[in-house]
Amino acid sequence: MIYQNSFQNWIFDLDNTMYDINLGLFKKISNRITDFIMSKYSLDIDQAKKIQKEYYLKYGLTLRGLIVEKKLEPEEFLDYVHDVEHPELKKNDQLISKIRILEGKKIIFTNATSKHAKKILKILELEDDFDQIIDIKDLEYIPKPDKRSYKKLLECLNLNKENLDKTIFFEDTVKNLIPAKELGITTVWMKNSINEKDFIKNFNFIDYSFNNLNEFLDTIKMRG
Repeated sequence: MIYQNSFQNWIFDLDNTMYDINLGLFKKISNRITDFIMSKYSLDIDQAKKIQKEYYLKYGLTLRGLIVEKKLEPEEFLDYVHDVEHPELKKNDQLISKIRILEGKKIIFTNATSKHAKKILKILELEDDFDQIIDIKDLEYIPKPDKRSYKKLLECLNLNKENLDKTIFFEDTVKNLIPAKELGITTVWMKNSINEKDFIKNFNFIDYSFNNLNEFLDTIKMRG
């Protein structure tokens, strides 16, 4: 049984967590990353995709790899890759009502920018329902799942060992949940086929798994 008042801090990843991964929104951003690398470094599409994948696997975020390996100034990259529209994304009235009844602090924890997060939340009509957005700039461009990004998260939220057991974290990417679980945070995986192999390998780091946020929030009960 999951009780709402077991948690004081509700931490949500943004992309593919606050909305259905099957909408394919992040594919557009991925394509923009490829285009940026092609244009910036005069590469063909295969070369660009190779760098994009290699840096993502090595650093957890292609941007981080570009910063470390090619000394890229991140603002140029971020402005370009997030300059997309999402007409397929719609508000979900059920999700809105369920998010709003959660008691405690609600946080977005994303490897994207707060500008991108606010754009998505506005479409979902949830822009006023989160207390804080911790983005890649707050993380000093060190992304999840690097443990340093979680240290920064704890600093931003003023969390410590005494209140981590009152904290729950929702993510679609399994490897991003592992450091949270190691800290003592309750972890929830948003099921998706892309991460299925990682889930099988690392299921011990996952406390709960659901198809989407609505499904999880339907299970919450009030104690007493």
